Amino acid sequence: KVVSHGCDTGSSCDGRSSSQSGGVSYCCPSACPSSCSMSSSQTGDVMTATCTCSKGSTRTGLVGTSAASGAPAPMHFMAPFPSMAPMPSMAPMPTMAPMAPMPSMAPMPTMAPFPSMPTMAPFPSMPPSPPAGKVVSHGCDTGSSCDGRSSSQSGGVSYCCPSACPSSCSMSSSQTGDVMTATCTCSKGSTRTGLVGTSAASGAPAPMHFMAPFPSMAPMPPMAPMPTMAPMAPMPS
Repeated sequence: KVVSHGCDTGSSCDGRSSSQSGGVSYCCPSACPSSCSMSSSQTGDVMTATCTCSKGSTRTGLVGTSAASGAPAPMHFMAPFPSMAPMPSMAPMPTMAPMAPMPSMAPMPTMAPFPSMPTMAPFPSMPPSPPAGKVVSHGCDTGSSCDGRSSSQSGGVSYCCPSACPSSCSMSSSQTGDVMTATCTCSKGSTRTGLVGTSAASGAPAPMHFMAPFPSMAPMPPMAPMPTMAPMAPMPS
């Protein structure tokens, strides 16, 4: 049995370009002999031949005859595909509504001013020192001995560096009650000290006393030699 889809079969293909399958010749129809594609397949004793013209139309036919009859299958043209309806035009996009304006921010509240700092009470003034009734001098000249020299005054009493070191001396004083203490220190390596207990009116200079020199250090004894180290025993092999 031969099933033909748009092909001529049997003796209709004599003298034309054809193919054969299952002992049956098949070829393109005479309407398109040179612009046609052919194919075939066989299932059991049923051979199917398909021919397709390349001019835009496909010729098909169905014949159920024996291979000996050789009658050509009738040609049938396929109906053209229906044309596609045009796509409808898209509706325009809806216009976006304008956004509502952002609410305005409330103004920041005004900060209260910082409270002013209270005015500090003035420091109480120091009461004036009472006149010194007694002068204690440590290495200083006092009273009229300081006339014409660089001096300081405390409790109504002048005090200055001794004449031995007038320019390389430090002075200080303190007063407790009516006792004024003056201290002068020379910077030449020796400190002149003295103790005087006189009235402020006398103005007599305090006697000067030099400190005894420090005793010299005894020489260091020589160090004993370091003991010799015994040689180390060899490591066991």
